[in-house]
Amino acid sequence: MSIEAINEQFLRTIGVAITIARSNDLSVVYNNTAFTDWFGDIEDRSLVDVIPDLTTEDIERVTHGGERFAGKVRSKRKRRNLVIAI
Repeated sequence: MSIEAINEQFLRTIGVAITIARSNDLSVVYNNTAFTDWFGDIEDRSLVDVIPDLTTEDIERVTHGGERFAGKVRSKRKRRNLVIAI
């Protein structure tokens, strides 16, 4: 089994939702199954549209200011609080 396959299986097992977005427009270019389960279909939507508690200012502080962001958000689809980190 390759390292990539092991990592993917591990992340799926512990229930980590992952998404990757472009920094210029925050369009989502990748997400795993857990992310889709928690936030629904995200095709053609920006990250701040998908996660309403996340703002463009939060993203700018991470991408341009070198800061980290961690906070709680509420998923309307699953009606649960989730902790996110960027």
